[in-house]
Amino acid sequence: MQLAIQPGGRIVVNVTFDSTWENGVSILDQASQRLLKGFNNYFGGGGTWDSGVNDTQFVKLIDIEGCHKDGGPSGGLGWFSSPEKLLFDGKYNKVIGYSDGNGGGYNAAEANVAIHAAPDARFHSPDRARAPEGH
Repeated sequence: MQLAIQPGGRIVVNVTFDSTWENGVSILDQASQRLLKGFNNYFGGGGTWDSGVNDTQFVKLIDIEGCHKDGGPSGGLGWFSSPEKLLFDGKYNKVIGYSDGNGGGYNAAEANVAIHAAPDARFHSPDRARAPEGH
């Protein structure tokens, strides 16, 4: 799933797993497809990734992808792309669920995304704190 990090904003992704099969979640820079962070339920478990503040004037795009093996950890098993479903779609929070086909719906892996918007300059401008002229 593609997500946008607005100028001055940031996102925080918390990944959890609930599966006996091996699952992974990757966070990638959309333009270069460079891996920014990877999570695996057998090696390291879930965790949190913080994009940091987008200090550019451009929107940054990231991809969050799920994958799984048809069983536990084994070098003899291949990785498959996991079907995803948007489980919650709020303005500042999204939950993406991934299925590994081992029952249980879209909870084999979940990415809970908190979207932090840029601070609104209108509320921090010294000019807004002054009384209007003539008062």
